[in-house]
Amino acid sequence: MKMQLEHTQIWGLSGDNSVAPAGTDASLWAALGGGADGLFITLTLSSDGEFYCLGGDMPAPITAAPGGGKNAATTELSNRELESFDAGATWNSPGGSGQPWQQNKGRHLRFMQLNKLLQTFSRRTQLAFSLLPGCQQLASYQKLFSLLAQYGLSQRCVVFCPDESFDILLQEKNKPLLGLDLSDSQLYELSEQNALEHACAIYCSSSVFSTTTNHRELQTQQLLYKQLAKHKTRLFLTSPTTVSAKYRRNLNETLSALANALPGNTGTLNYVSSAVLSDVEALRPRAQIFSDSFSGKHIDRSQWSAGYSHTNRDTEIFQDDGLHIHIKDGGSYSGAAAVTSIPIHGDFDAEVNYSVANPQQGSTFEMAAIAIDPGYFHIDNSQLNGRRVNLTFDVHGAPPYASSECDENDGHRIGWNNGFNLSKIGELEISDSGIHNNPWAASSVNMYNKYSRDVGASITAGATGSLRLVRHQHIFSAYYKDADNPEWVCSGTALVQNLNNDVFIRLAAKHWKKNNPAPSWNKVSFFNFKLKQV
Repeated sequence: MKMQLEHTQIWGLSGDNSVAPAGTDASLWAALGGGADGLFITLTLSSDGEFYCLGGDMPAPITAAPGGGKNAATTELSNRELESFDAGATWNSPGGSGQPWQQNKGRHLRFMQLNKLLQTFSRRTQLAFSLLPGCQQLASYQKLFSLLAQYGLSQRCVVFCPDESFDILLQEKNKPLLGLDLSDSQLYELSEQNALEHACAIYCSSSVFSTTTNHRELQTQQLLYKQLAKHKTRLFLTSPTTVSAKYRRNLNETLSALANALPGNTGTLNYVSSAVLSDVEALRPRAQIFSDSFSGKHIDRSQWSAGYSHTNRDTEIFQDDGLHIHIKDGGSYSGAAAVTSIPIHGDFDAEVNYSVANPQQGSTFEMAAIAIDPGYFHIDNSQLNGRRVNLTFDVHGAPPYASSECDENDGHRIGWNNGFNLSKIGELEISDSGIHNNPWAASSVNMYNKYSRDVGASITAGATGSLRLVRHQHIFSAYYKDADNPEWVCSGTALVQNLNNDVFIRLAAKHWKKNNPAPSWNKVSFFNFKLKQV
């Protein structure tokens, strides 16, 4: 049965819990970057009376500080204690043995405070809120209503409350759009309740719809949905936090049946997801429009331009059952890349496998989106000359860019530059014959470069893994997989407004000149590049 996509929206449950810790800015941005249509936020109150975003499955007690502190309900923790809590300290990727979001260089991953969340996301996407059971007092709702009114959001956000509070909250002057948070049994009794006429939306936080396509179960759900559509009441459904492969296989068909049950296809089915990236893939399949395994010894020049970022011969790029970038021991700043020669228009999902022979401090490799046509193809490094410098072949070169990358031997991250293509051409060189100008020396001026914290453990010699870069409008999300994390982990998300609708994908590696010790040799290899679009 064909999915009525225009009548189905996906909401991230306090972000995308499957790729980053829930309730953090990393998870919230990842949900939007992964394709969510809105954010469904579960809120708690600190002992100081401030709202914080938490995951829908967050246990009531948390430890205030890793390695010490008290174990308490979130409502018993102060702002300071909540903000000192590292939300990534114990988070595991699905099926993974590592803890990639552990504290890194003192950079904690914190739960987002509601004021910051509203400043960041209230005009960027749809928002819906619910309060944890320990916070569902009248005074808490009044405080939330007042804050939403302050931001001008009273008629732009939905606040869900339990049935026993609904009639009382209807009397509040500053009330936003109100929805009902119900159990399965309460949901099926809705037709007998007056509240159905006043609630703008209904949310069932348990798994209300079947993981099978049993005809009787679907028929019951379809009748319920028709009743909701009659009152123009939106239905929010969610999945269990941990779902089976069978559930994923049936998700599209089950939601299709519900969406197609709408009388005259009116109204919207809202699916609250704890795994946005994989659910978007299931519900909105992307077509693979280009792939390259890099088999054989000849780079496909109809699809790729390849070359060097600098005129020295410290690097060699070649294809031999893989795209290889070999960098010699020591030497100068040097790098190489292959860049797609056909522009990619709009949203995309790109991934590539990698191996790295000798990761050391002083080297970086990436898959990046850039805005500049790479131009010529030239991979013979024995004939480099002044006319062959090209910063589209340089890691972090030719900004603006967004990259899924591995920096040195520290871990994975997203890098981005939201500026303009500022480059330095020419430099003074000193030799035995004196000082002279080399007009063909070039480098990108990276004063606007930004990087997320490193995610995951340091990679070791011979490491293998995968990089992924997903574009959703102006949001770019980076992901990686490796031996410790067999499912995708988000390594950062960035807003890069200055990148065009048309971009090119760059596969690149480099090292830079340094002393004590000089940069060592390295070989970065790419395999099985895939490009998908909706």
